Amino acid sequence: MSQPSSLPRLAIVLSRPTPEHDSWFRWLHAAGALSFRVFYLIEPHESRARPPGEPIAYSPKGYDWEWIENRARNPSELRFFGLRNPTLRARIEDWGAQAILVFDYAQLTHVQLILWARRRGLPVIFASHSRLSSDAKVPQRLLRAWILRHVSACLTDNDYKRTQLLAQGIPSERIFAAPRPIHREHFDPTLPVHQTIALALRVELGLAADTRVMLYHGPLTRESRVGQLLEVFIDLARTDAALVICGEGPEKPELLARAARASDTLQLQFLPAPQYTEIPSRYLFADVVVLTASSAHAERTARNVAHLGRPLLVSDDIRIDFATVSTVWCFRAGDSDDLQKQLLHAIDNARSVSISPTPDTHARAAESLFAALRAATGKSKD
Repeated sequence: MSQPSSLPRLAIVLSRPTPEHDSWFRWLHAAGALSFRVFYLIEPHESRARPPGEPIAYSPKGYDWEWIENRARNPSELRFFGLRNPTLRARIEDWGAQAILVFDYAQLTHVQLILWARRRGLPVIFASHSRLSSDAKVPQRLLRAWILRHVSACLTDNDYKRTQLLAQGIPSERIFAAPRPIHREHFDPTLPVHQTIALALRVELGLAADTRVMLYHGPLTRESRVGQLLEVFIDLARTDAALVICGEGPEKPELLARAARASDTLQLQFLPAPQYTEIPSRYLFADVVVLTASSAHAERTARNVAHLGRPLLVSDDIRIDFATVSTVWCFRAGDSDDLQKQLLHAIDNARSVSISPTPDTHARAAESLFAALRAATGKSKD
């Protein structure tokens, strides 16, 4: 993909490197699709909440980037004053940016950047990869509304977030559908090592080749509703299927105790939360991956599972881009009867459905970004 001459030099502002974005940025750089530099606001060693299964530290590579010093007294991505990067604006200006793409809005740095960009006439595109929760606290909602009034275009990865943006008064012509990046080099279903480890795990757990494996991967908490899944599976009494619960959390002792009281004929297994390197083989080991409640972790898992070409059984409160999912069954959130019905359907049909890996999300995301840039700068496609 050659660089369209009409596209401006783009400064991308992201709090920290992640495997998913790193993969997309490498792809953009290698394709010659865009002149860009990524400005990171918080170094990996600084305090932050780490999503489950993500590497503790991830170093960017394969594209133009730089760290911006964070002078916050208590560095954090979760607090308004947790990001304070006073040199960011000067570095963006020195680099010669003609547009800015931001991935968050909830810190002092973002407010200062958007005010600065507006004074200089630089268009700002907001990638609404945050969850845009409608039940956010009032100060967060007010800040988000203010940010959205001052951006030129928005990228969004599912219909729910598009609806939220429309409700905030963003015109539909300023909203562009762009799938979330995936660490596709890692979640590659064609890599033999993943298949080999997946088969070895099935043997290690003593599961027959014809056993349908239903895998839950996520936190073991009341909010995750994994206990409901366990109860429903026990009630089904299907001896030709196995439920494998993979994760850690405060509910684990209770789940183990309940499983121990179940019939010995049922196949119930528990595995610890996988390391990042183990996640692709864990998903390929399963016939169906089950996600029981909405969370950022569940959305991320759904994207990665879909990219591997595995079927999903998901609660209907999980916000995913169904266009990128080959096979998915949905049940009503918190409804045990509907979960049982759909779980039974998944067990019976997991190996008869036609599945394939998700389409190229990198290319789709790039085309949406280019369209947003053209709209934000008022330039037509060459």
